[in-house]
Amino acid sequence: MSTLDDWTDALCAELGLDAFADSVGDGWFSTIGMEDRIDWARPHYERGLAGFTRAEAVALIRRHGGWSVPFQSPPEVLTHPQARLYASAFLADGQAQVRLPWRIDNAPQATHSCAIAPPVGAHTREVLAALAAEEVS
Repeated sequence: MSTLDDWTDALCAELGLDAFADSVGDGWFSTIGMEDRIDWARPHYERGLAGFTRAEAVALIRRHGGWSVPFQSPPEVLTHPQARLYASAFLADGQAQVRLPWRIDNAPQATHSCAIAPPVGAHTREVLAALAAEEVS
């Protein structure tokens, strides 16, 4: 079984990211998933994988012994056989809805409407104004 350093070094070598691999050193785990350095590392990975389809990128990562869990688009989720089987994702009035994928007494549980998050900085002025008001009072 290969170590994290083995598969990431081999992957980066194939993607032409040798300089990136050298800069990471032993800190690989902090550059994947939701770890501390993912925001710094993401542009490197995206540049290296830009010429691949999602399926090709997943195959490449897995060929080197890495983990890959592809994210799905909303249409893919809504049409996925598992989502359809459990009705855990569905459209209602043109809006995506999600719920826990189990039923109690044959009744679906915990329906939630998806919404678009506000863009970064959308509330900056309000937050700064509130902070300034707190400092004055």
